[in-house]
Amino acid sequence: MSYAMSKFMHFYSYQGSSGQYIRATLPYIRTEIPIIIVFRALGFVADKDILEHICYDFADTQMMELLRPSLEEAFVIQNQQVGFDIVIYYLLLEIPP
Repeated sequence: MSYAMSKFMHFYSYQGSSGQYIRATLPYIRTEIPIIIVFRALGFVADKDILEHICYDFADTQMMELLRPSLEEAFVIQNQQVGFDIVIYYLLLEIPP
């Protein structure tokens, strides 16, 4: 993860029914967004592309198992536009009526 990305994003991890989920907050969006959806909104659609940016060693089975629940959570989001729309939705939740 680059310095610029980690400087503006805050990461959180939660235990869910299927395992550990990784979430992020972005500038101007206080609501936590699943990290995989953030990557898809940025144009990294394929799971392999996302994993290459998070985990440099695919042989690291422990890291891959930690990321599995987050990948499964965002499985239904399979293109950049839908990921972007979800991030915008979270942004609009922050704007008072």
